[in-house]
Amino acid sequence: MTSEPVYRPLIFDLKNPESEAGFRHLLDQNKSITRIDHIELMLGEWIKTRNPGVPFPPGLLQEKVQEVLHAQNPEQYGVWVFYPWLHRMIHLLPENEFVELRTSRNKYKILPEEQEALRLKKVGVVGLSVGQSVAVTLALERCCGIIRLADFDILELSNMNRIRSGVHEIGELKVVNTAREILEIDPFIQVDIFPEGLHRNNMQAFFHEGGQLDLVVDECDSLDIKLMLREYAKSYRIPVLMDTSDRGMLDIERFDEEPDRPVLHGFVGELKADQLRDLSTEEKIPHILKIVGVETMSERMKASMIEVEQSIRTWPQLASAVVLGGGVTCDVARRLLLGYGVASGRYFIDLEELVPDERAAKAQAAETAESAEPVFFEYRPFAAFFDDFQKSKPAPSGEALEIKRELLEAMVKDAVQAPSGGNMQSWIWYWSDRQLFLFLDEKRTVKLVDFNALGTLTGLGAAAESLVLSAHARGLHVQLLPFPSPDFPEWVATFEFFEDHRPGCASHEFDDLYEMLYVRQCNRSKSSEPLPDGQLESIKNFAAQNRDFNLFLLTEKEKINAVGRIAGATDRLRFTNKDLHTELVKEIRWTPEEAEREKDGIDLDLIELKPSERAGFNLSRQWPLMQMVADLKGGKGIEKTARELLETDHAIGLITAPFVTPAVYFEGGRFYQRLWLYCTKLGVDWHPMPALIYSFLRLRQGGGVDMPETMQAEVSDLYRQFEALFPGQPEQGGGLMLMRLVRAQPLPLRSYRRPIEEVLFFDRND
Repeated sequence: MTSEPVYRPLIFDLKNPESEAGFRHLLDQNKSITRIDHIELMLGEWIKTRNPGVPFPPGLLQEKVQEVLHAQNPEQYGVWVFYPWLHRMIHLLPENEFVELRTSRNKYKILPEEQEALRLKKVGVVGLSVGQSVAVTLALERCCGIIRLADFDILELSNMNRIRSGVHEIGELKVVNTAREILEIDPFIQVDIFPEGLHRNNMQAFFHEGGQLDLVVDECDSLDIKLMLREYAKSYRIPVLMDTSDRGMLDIERFDEEPDRPVLHGFVGELKADQLRDLSTEEKIPHILKIVGVETMSERMKASMIEVEQSIRTWPQLASAVVLGGGVTCDVARRLLLGYGVASGRYFIDLEELVPDERAAKAQAAETAESAEPVFFEYRPFAAFFDDFQKSKPAPSGEALEIKRELLEAMVKDAVQAPSGGNMQSWIWYWSDRQLFLFLDEKRTVKLVDFNALGTLTGLGAAAESLVLSAHARGLHVQLLPFPSPDFPEWVATFEFFEDHRPGCASHEFDDLYEMLYVRQCNRSKSSEPLPDGQLESIKNFAAQNRDFNLFLLTEKEKINAVGRIAGATDRLRFTNKDLHTELVKEIRWTPEEAEREKDGIDLDLIELKPSERAGFNLSRQWPLMQMVADLKGGKGIEKTARELLETDHAIGLITAPFVTPAVYFEGGRFYQRLWLYCTKLGVDWHPMPALIYSFLRLRQGGGVDMPETMQAEVSDLYRQFEALFPGQPEQGGGLMLMRLVRAQPLPLRSYRRPIEEVLFFDRND
C-alpha cells in the first residue's frame, strides 16, 4: 500500500496552534490557492436540519448562526480542507456535524442508528470501472467509514464511455481518480489505495491492514485475482459482491455465513487462481463464460465475447449498466453490512426485461402464406394422436442429456424465432424423458395456400435448424431424427442432446450464424439499394455448399419486373377467391391491439403501405366487396402493390427442391434458414413471397385440387411465364421459396412470437 501519488487532502483545525501554523505557512507560500468559505451557509442548513418543524425567516436564521459562532473566531470554527490537486482550500463543518448534515437526507431510508453503524464499516473495492461507480455510490450514501481501492490501471479515453472523469485526468491511475472523487465528496472518509492492484504479496494488507474488511466488492477483470481474493475471503469469512454489468447481474457470496460455499457458486469447479495466471483476454473467455453463464448472458454480450481480440479489444461495458451496477451493489452492500438477511445467489435486474423494447418483442417479421391441404397425409390435431404417440415413442439414447427446464425454454425460444408461413408458428414442442419432439400443429396451418403443408414443414425445418444453432451456442451436441414414424406424419422430428460429439450429430459448420437469429427479419421495404460487389457471388457460393437445393438469382431489371407482374396477379387471385380470401383475412392482424393479443399472423403495421393502399387493404377485408371485384374481372389495383414493390428491387432469389416430399421440404427449411441467416450477416434482408410458389405446387403436384377451373387456367399461364424466367428447375422437384433480396433500413417493428408456454410442453414426469 502507498500514499503516493497525492490523493489525500490536508485537514487543518485552526484551534490547534500547530495545525494553524501549517495552514498559515501553506497559504503564505502559495498565494494562488483559492479559498472557499461557505461555513455560515452550511451552519444555517445544519440548524434547519436540527429543527425540521421550525420556520426560519432569513433574519432569524442568521441570528442562530451568529449564536453558534459567537464565542469564537468564525475562521476557527470547523476545519479547513486543502485539496492539492484542485489547489483549493475549503472551510467545512466539524466532522460530526458535516457527516450529520451530509447524510440528513438519508433519513429514514437509513435509520440514524444504522447510519452510525455504517460509519464503522470497512469495504474493499477491486477493479475501478464498474468498481468506480460502486465506490463513489458507497461514499455518497456513506455506507462505510473506511474504503480500500485496488486497481493498477490508468484512465484511458476508451474508459470514459463509463467512468465519470474529465479528459484532463487521462493517464492518471484510476485508483487515484476514484479516491480523489470520494474525498472531494467527503474528506472524512478514510480512503486507502493499492495502485499496483491486488496480487499475492499485498492481499493480506488489503484484507487486514487497518482492521479486517467487512465486505469485498469484486469488479476486477483478472480471473486469477477473482479466485485468489475469494480464497482469502473464504478463509476470513468475508462476504463478496460482484456486479457483471450485463443484464444487471449481481452475485452475492456470503462466505461470512457459508465458509464452505464453493467460489463463484461452483461454476468454475475446482479451478485455482494459479491456473489462470498470464492468460490472454481471448484465453480467458471460456472461463468467463462459465462464471457469467452463457445461457443467461445477453445476446449482444455473447456476440461480443466471440469478437474479443478479433474486431474488438475487450468485452464491452456501457455507462448505463455500470451506473445501474453501482446503485444495485451499493444497496445490497448496505443491507448486508447492517445484518439484513441477504442470501447468497445470482440475481438479475435486467432493464430490457423489466422495460421491454416493443420492437424487439415483435421477434420477427411475418412471412406470407404457407400451410396445407392434406394430400400426402391426413394431418391430425395434436390431441387426436398424442396418446398413441406416447405409447410408441422410443426410449432415449443412453448418453442423452437431461436438460434443465430453463435451458430448454431458452433454446426453444431461439428456435421459434424462425420464419413460419404467415407467421402462424405451426409448431408444438414436447419434452419427455431426455428427448425433445417437434410436431406439426394442424390447427395453425393455412390449408388452401400451403399445398400439403409443405410450406409449414419448411418453417418447421427452419425452426429445427435454429434449435440446433441454439444448442451449439450453449456447448451441446444435437442428434436430429426427422419423421421418425410413418404412422405419425405430424411427428416431424426428434432431438437428443449430448455432451460430446457422436456419429449422427448435427454439424457445427454453421454455428457462427447463431448470432443472426434475432437480427434476421422479413423486410417488406419498398426501397432497396443495390447489393455491393461480390455479395451475390458470396451468397451463391454459400448456397452451393448444399447440392440438394438450388438457388437461382435474377438481377436483370426486366426479369425482376416480370416476377412482380406474376406476384401481383397471384395476390389478386388470393383476394378474389372466397376461400383464399377467408384464410388471408384470418392471417392478417389488422390492428396493433389484435397483433399484440394474438401474437401470431402478419401485423399490418409491418407492411409498408401508402395511406391509400392501407385504406384499400382495410376495405379488402369485406368479402362482398371483393366478390363484386371478382365478378367484374377486376382487381388490377391489387396487383399494383406487388408490381411496384419489385420495381425497386435489384435481386430476386428462388430456392428449389429436388423432390416434392415432406422430408425434403423439412430439410429445405433448414437450408433456407441457414441461407437467410448468412444473408443477414452480409447485411441483406429477405422478403419471402411464397404464395405463387405454392399455387404452382398445387397445380403441378396436386392437379389443381380445390382450385376453380378459371383459376387453374390463369395459374397455369403464370407458371409458364415464371418457368421461363428461371430455366433449369428440377423436373421432379418444385419451388421451395421465392424471395426479394433487400438492402434497406431495418424495420422499426418486428412480428410477435407466441409465449413459450403455448408452444413448449413437458411430460408430467419431467
